[in-house]
Amino acid sequence: MQGLRGDVCYAIGALRDGSIEIRVGKNYEIRYNQRCYHWLVELQRIFYEHYGVRGSIRPWIRGTYMLRINDKNTTLEFADLCEYKTPQREWTTPSIIKQQTLGQQLCYVQGFWDAEGGLPHNPSQSSQFYLSFDQENYEALNFIRSVLLKLNFNPTNITRTGKCWQFRLTRKEEIIRYAREISTRHPDKQSRMRSLTQLLLP
Repeated sequence: MQGLRGDVCYAIGALRDGSIEIRVGKNYEIRYNQRCYHWLVELQRIFYEHYGVRGSIRPWIRGTYMLRINDKNTTLEFADLCEYKTPQREWTTPSIIKQQTLGQQLCYVQGFWDAEGGLPHNPSQSSQFYLSFDQENYEALNFIRSVLLKLNFNPTNITRTGKCWQFRLTRKEEIIRYAREISTRHPDKQSRMRSLTQLLLP
């Protein structure tokens, strides 16, 4: 088994909000697209520390930013780890993630949720408290759910919502546990998660 560092597992999970483009002999590129500039800075740090390449972050479309990493060797290595497929509905959990320790898998879960997870936009004005996990590929989402089950979380069943599959954590004590034990590196979600947990604390 190849052991991966937690940051790399995180970046693989976070790629659910990104893509890899390989055109042999022409273009080799890893892309992450997000509204939150500072989340992309975190991913940029990971690639610089682990692969020695920084990439660039530029404004993209509709108020978003894009991190682009154009190093051939890094792109090929990372694509191999991810077993990346497009469209995303065909991209299942990478084999190497299934082989990692539970601790490393939690880093993957964290990256996955930071990319694709949800919570109330304004917790203080919300009538529902939840953390949601969304994904087009059923197996990829079911793997995330299975990791949480190992930790004795009680996620809802996976259901179809629009174009995606989804499950949620809805129990107050489990939302607080997730925030404490897994948490988030996404600056915008950090703020909302703090607000949400403060409302739920006894």
